[in-house]
Amino acid sequence: MLMEGVIIKIQKSRKDPIQTIQIKKDQKILEFTKLFKTAYENIH
Repeated sequence: MLMEGVIIKIQKSRKDPIQTIQIKKDQKILEFTKLFKTAYENIH
């Protein structure tokens, strides 16, 4: 099986739904910078 990219799962708490993001090899990570920043800022 070839690796197509990376799958990232973000969950703010155990009660919140999991947000799944798939980043393919040809996508730019910068497209997801805001989402990553928001997730990081919400870590307690």
